[in-house]
Amino acid sequence: MKELFLGNSAEQKNKNKLRWPGYIERLIRFKQRRIKIRGGPDNLSKSYKHEMRGSVSSTDLSVSKKHKDHKELSSHPPNTDGDIFDHFFAEPIIIDYTFEMSEIDDEVLLKLRISMLLNKILYPLVPIEPSQLVIKRIGSALTNLVFQVNLKNPPFKHPTLPFPPLREDVSGSGSLYPSPLLPSNYLLRVYGTGVDEMIDRNKELYWLKVLGEIGIGARMLGQFNNGRLEEFLDSRTLTRDDICQEAISRQIATRMAELHNLVNYVPPKLNSDPKNPISLRSLNLNETSNSESTDDCPWLNGYPQIWSNISSWYNLVNEKMNLVLELCKDNHTYLNILEKWDVLGEKIEKYIEFIVSGNPGRLVLAHNDLQYGNILELSRDKELTVVDFEYMGYNYRGVDIATHFTEWMSDYSSEESHVLNYDKFPNKQERYNFYKSYIETCFYLDEKFGDSSKYISKGNSGSVTSFDITDERLESFDVEVMQLVPFIGLQWGLWGILQACVSPIEFDYLEYGFQRLIKFIDSYNEVFK
Repeated sequence: MKELFLGNSAEQKNKNKLRWPGYIERLIRFKQRRIKIRGGPDNLSKSYKHEMRGSVSSTDLSVSKKHKDHKELSSHPPNTDGDIFDHFFAEPIIIDYTFEMSEIDDEVLLKLRISMLLNKILYPLVPIEPSQLVIKRIGSALTNLVFQVNLKNPPFKHPTLPFPPLREDVSGSGSLYPSPLLPSNYLLRVYGTGVDEMIDRNKELYWLKVLGEIGIGARMLGQFNNGRLEEFLDSRTLTRDDICQEAISRQIATRMAELHNLVNYVPPKLNSDPKNPISLRSLNLNETSNSESTDDCPWLNGYPQIWSNISSWYNLVNEKMNLVLELCKDNHTYLNILEKWDVLGEKIEKYIEFIVSGNPGRLVLAHNDLQYGNILELSRDKELTVVDFEYMGYNYRGVDIATHFTEWMSDYSSEESHVLNYDKFPNKQERYNFYKSYIETCFYLDEKFGDSSKYISKGNSGSVTSFDITDERLESFDVEVMQLVPFIGLQWGLWGILQACVSPIEFDYLEYGFQRLIKFIDSYNEVFK
C-alpha cells in the first residue's frame, strides 16, 4: 500500500503539479469559452460543423471572408479583454488541394507544392519561395507520410489575420500574442492511401480542434484534401526502450490520465453504459455501430470505440475477402482462418458479450493509439506530449492502457518491425508502476475540479490526511485492463489485414495482422475452454 500525504509546502505543491504546462489554466479557459462564446457544450458540434463547410479554393490566393472580418491584432491590447478568443482560438485555413504520390517523390515539385500551401495557409507579407524550404521525411508512421518543413529566413506574417497560437504562446510565456515572424519549422502530414475506410477524418479534425484549444499536442495550422499542416514541436520521438523505463512510464501514465479527464469537458451525448440495450444491439457485427448516434457528430454518441472499430473492420475484411484470399494463397494457416470467417465472427460476439456483462471499466476520452512513435519528449523542458489523434474517441480507459502495453512488444525500427516480442509485454510490477501514476493524476484532477472522495482516507478529526493506493485497488485496475488485451490484438489484427490490401508503405501488414488474430483466437479458447 502506498500513501501520498497532502501538504502545503512548496516541495509538495511542486510534486503535485501537473507536468503538462498550463493544462489546468487552459481547461478553465476552454470551459469558459464554450459557455460564453458557443452557449454551452450542446453547441460545440454544431459550431464545428458550420465552420468546416467553408474552404479556400486551390487557385484563390485572396483572404477568405472569414478572416477579412477579423480586426487587427493591435486593436486588442494585452491589458483588455476584448474578443481575444477570436485570435487566441483562430481557425485553421482549409485548402482545396490534393497531394499526389508522384509529387512527394519529386523533391523539386514537392518544394513547389509546399511553398504554395504555406503561402495560402500562412499569408506571409512576402511570398515564400521553394528555395527557402528544406524538406525531411521523419517518423515511423504506418499510415501517413510525415515531413519536417524548415523555412529559411521566415517572413513576417500578415498583421490583420489571426494565427493559431503555437505551443510557445500558450505554455509559459504569459503572452497570448505570437511573434510577428512566421515560425521556421512545420510538420506536413499526408494521409495514407485507402485509410479513409478506417479513419473518419471529420472526427479526427474535430478532436484536433478541441485539443488545440486546450493546448494539448501540436496546433493544426491548415488542412488540405489529403493532409494538413501542423505546428512543429522541437522534440525527440520516444523509442520502444524509452517507454519501458520506470520514470518515463509514469510520465506517460500522467499524460494519459490528463487526456482521459477531458471526458468531463466534452462528455458523450448519449447513454454510454456498455450494458445499455442500445449498445448491446450495436454489437451485432452485421450492423453499423452508428445506428444510434447524434445528428451532427456521430462520434459524440459515447459508443466504446473498440467495439465499433472491431465491427466495422471485421465487415470491411469480409467485403475484401477475395483480395485477402489472393494475398494469403500461399499461407495455409491464414487461409484456414479466412475460410472460417463466420465462425470467427461468432467467437467475437460471444467474447464481447462476456466482457460487457461484467465490468469493462470507465468510459473516457481516449487516444487509442498510444504507441511510442506518438509520444514526444520536448527539447525545451524534457516533458512529454502526445500527438497523432487519428483514432481518438470515447473508449474504456482499459483499452487505452492495454493498447499502450501491447506496444511495448513492437519495435518499428527493427528489421522485422511487424513481429511482436511477447517477452516485452510489461510484467505486473511495471504495470502497477503505470497504474500508480495514473491514479495519482486522477486524484489530483478530481481534487482540483471534481469529487476526490473516492480516493480519500480521513483521520480521527475527519480532515483529509492522505489517499491510499491499495494492493486491492491495483489488482482491480489490472483485471480491468488485462481482460481487454485480447481485443487490442483483434482490432489491430483486422486493421493490419485491411492495410495489406491498400497501403503502398513497405511493411508486412499481413503477418502483422494475422499474428494478432491468432493470439486473439488463443485467448478465446483459453477463456471458453
